[in-house]
Amino acid sequence: MSQTVWISRVDFVRLQHLIAVERRAARSPILARRRWLSDEDTACLDALEKKLASARLGGPVSLPKDVITLNARGRLRDSAANTVRDFTLVLPERADGRVGLISVLSPLGVALIGSRTGEEIEFRTDEGETRVAVESVLYQPEAAGDLHLW
Repeated sequence: MSQTVWISRVDFVRLQHLIAVERRAARSPILARRRWLSDEDTACLDALEKKLASARLGGPVSLPKDVITLNARGRLRDSAANTVRDFTLVLPERADGRVGLISVLSPLGVALIGSRTGEEIEFRTDEGETRVAVESVLYQPEAAGDLHLW
């Protein structure tokens, strides 16, 4: 199932910068001691980089309104667990373990960025592969004209 992944141009630049900073920190002897990248962190960086390389870029007008972007709020449905949960996709420093905030550098966050309403996405957890459906995008900064969030 090869669906087009949409990324806003502004998110693309921010995420490319985030990847570069994380990779540079991992190679720095001083910074690496303060922040160690786990295998999962490295896998998320690799997956995000791959996703960005194949993404279609859009601006505030051309980006579909149901695409999950940074700072977008959405709703996920897990049919297997019979649960629904709301989330906001954020940069890692904003997530910090707070309920409802998903870091774009987590397995679920990488799967979410660029996804659209109605799509099923897969991501890895400690228990194995998990599949959830993007039920809706409740808020997208680009569609709302909230360009100050960039």
